[in-house]
Amino acid sequence: MPMTSTLDQLTLYRGIYSRVARKLGVDPSYVSRVARGDRSSQAVTDALAAEIQKIDAKHRTKASGKGGIKVKRGRA
Repeated sequence: MPMTSTLDQLTLYRGIYSRVARKLGVDPSYVSRVARGDRSSQAVTDALAAEIQKIDAKHRTKASGKGGIKVKRGRA
């Protein structure tokens, strides 16, 4: 896999701890500690898993060429 492709994929995850922390009303450093295994929180673990699934789904859609703006087609 080319390096730029790998870096592009990694940028999709930028801000994940902040987004999860904002949703749960906790500090991003707490989310980071849970992700590293230093702390335990099922709510944070579930929220991280959901956010990762959302990112992966967006990436799959983008990679398949099916992403972008959807245009309704109707009668004129």
